[in-house]
Amino acid sequence: FGVMLGSYVRSFRDASEGLNFEDVDEGVVIVRPTFWFGDIAGASLEGTFEMVQRGVITEPADDPAGVPQGPFIASMWRIGVIPFITSAGRGNFTRPQLRVLYNVAFRDDSARLLYPVDDGFRERNVEHFIGLGAEWWFNSSSYGF
Repeated sequence: FGVMLGSYVRSFRDASEGLNFEDVDEGVVIVRPTFWFGDIAGASLEGTFEMVQRGVITEPADDPAGVPQGPFIASMWRIGVIPFITSAGRGNFTRPQLRVLYNVAFRDDSARLLYPVDDGFRERNVEHFIGLGAEWWFNSSSYGF
């Protein structure tokens, strides 16, 4: 059993005096516990929370009253299951690794507004992803299956 945890927070500001839509604060937290079944197979669960905050929704020049509105905050939760096999044995960082991925993302109404009007992601607050993945490192403990 092992757990990996990662996160970041970053902030962008332009040279204007007040906050505007281009001023962004964003962050992500992800946790991935991994369970092993024997020496070459395992499964990871993954949980992610992402959030973005924009300075203001409406610029004073765009608002008839000249008053900015904001801040604009959007978020998304994602959960997933990742079964995998590896010829290198147990360990969170053993490679090569072949995996199947299934993730489901839950966007709030504000997050959907960040997509263009004609984008399908804007219409759905739940999104499913199924994929296949392979990862290896040139200096990994095993180079093939």
